[in-house]
Amino acid sequence: MAKENEIANIYALNWCKWVPFKCNIHAWRAEMDRISTKEALGKRNIPMANSMCSFCGTNVETANHIFTNCLVAMAIWDEIARWFKVSPFSASLVRDLLNIAKASGLEDQKKDMMHGIIIISCWGIWKARNEKIFEGKDEKPK
Repeated sequence: MAKENEIANIYALNWCKWVPFKCNIHAWRAEMDRISTKEALGKRNIPMANSMCSFCGTNVETANHIFTNCLVAMAIWDEIARWFKVSPFSASLVRDLLNIAKASGLEDQKKDMMHGIIIISCWGIWKARNEKIFEGKDEKPK
């Protein structure tokens, strides 16, 4: 029974061919919760002074929080929705975020563009997070 549940939970990321390979890999790892968030590091017994989100400080820093529920990420998704002229969207899981373009009602080429921009934006959020933590930069993702 356990193997059936594992197979049912397998998610196949729709890779975007025109974005950098590292961005696709990052999205794939984020969806599986395999990036080094503060929560993930804590689970690996790596001491953290603070486990709260590096951007908003209101929730524990998980992959799902950073990319979906953080105020910084939500502002980015609102801008992307405005740019594509679709209704504002939200997601509670990285997996849901990576499937937003499919349900956007856009034509296929624009769906692919939106999907790629979401993947690249996730990479940008992660990069800004790391710059804030490791280099002391306090800029929001662009």
